[in-house]
Amino acid sequence: MSDAALGGDPHTGTVQLGGTIALATGGFERSVLALSATAFFPRAACEHLHTEPAYVMTDATPGAVTALDGTVSDSDTAWNPITVGGIDEACKPERIQELGKRLWQTRLSEHLRQLEIDDHDRARAMVVSNSYKQAALLAIGIASAALQASWIAVVIPKSGIPPGIHLPPGVVTITIDQLEDLPRTHPQVKVICAPLSLVARGLNILVPGTERSALASVWVGLRPVADLHSPAAMYASINATAIAAACPGPDPARMLAIQRRAARRHLHTLLRSDPRFSRLPRYLKTEILAGILVDLIQLAGRARRGGTPVQLYLVDNSLLDTRLGSDFPSLVRSYYAGLTEDEQASLRRVYGSTLTAWLDFAHAPDIPPLSHVPLPRSEDLDHEGV
Repeated sequence: MSDAALGGDPHTGTVQLGGTIALATGGFERSVLALSATAFFPRAACEHLHTEPAYVMTDATPGAVTALDGTVSDSDTAWNPITVGGIDEACKPERIQELGKRLWQTRLSEHLRQLEIDDHDRARAMVVSNSYKQAALLAIGIASAALQASWIAVVIPKSGIPPGIHLPPGVVTITIDQLEDLPRTHPQVKVICAPLSLVARGLNILVPGTERSALASVWVGLRPVADLHSPAAMYASINATAIAAACPGPDPARMLAIQRRAARRHLHTLLRSDPRFSRLPRYLKTEILAGILVDLIQLAGRARRGGTPVQLYLVDNSLLDTRLGSDFPSLVRSYYAGLTEDEQASLRRVYGSTLTAWLDFAHAPDIPPLSHVPLPRSEDLDHEGV
């Protein structure tokens, strides 16, 4: 037996692994087993494989994954939800710390207290952000309000705490390779702050001595980064657009010509587009949204080990503010409505209750108007959602 890592184009290389590649290397076609749970996700340019999976293991347990509003206000007397995505970079560190503080005071403290009663072994929450620095800033804010700083852990680089960050005494610092052992090495930790890109895949944080996840909830503290203009993201988007433009047929030269034109048009569209998320065309927003959904589904999977249920909260108000047309619920609705009936059916077949959780959240009639008001609510300050 041998193994190899494949890099580059995720759309054609992996799809043809059991066909053209197997024929070229071994002379026989092969079946490909055990693809990632999110390998099939239409419109997710960096992840989706353009083929229908023959067999899937669906998470069909009703209520196994629940998506919820986790926004917090910076005031006890008025509803002024804290927004981080889209504000000036110079203002973010203070705002992120305030978000962490208020998250503990108004949500996490009571949430964890109830978990201690209902499921003591899993009384832990993970709060994710976009970088080591943001994770540390959230940890500072949470620790400033928590009764004991040792309840808080933050994932740091192997090189040490990011420059300019001063964690309160008692906050636990760990590297990513120490995270899976955290429930055993630091059983007192109740909140883990970490970058989303590090923890979304491949980690199994389990209750010691069991196969059950040690995490009961995941909190998306900050809006995930909208990556559309990095070389890797552009390459994936252009290639996915080209593949969708024409299917294999009796005239391969014509197919390639159509795909080439589609790729060139899409390249020019990307080069001309405003990098600010709220200014992007709707179809590019939903492409980015599909990639974010893949990460969030993978993230929720960290807390599904052993069949345990998980609650996933969206905290940053920029994820839910409806005024710029970039709020998460409306983008989920737009994404799903833009799929063909066959694609919708395939998504339901592959993702089961996980997909239902996001669709239920997107169509929930009681998501509050997230604006600044003297309670009950009214209007808030304008912002640029990114």
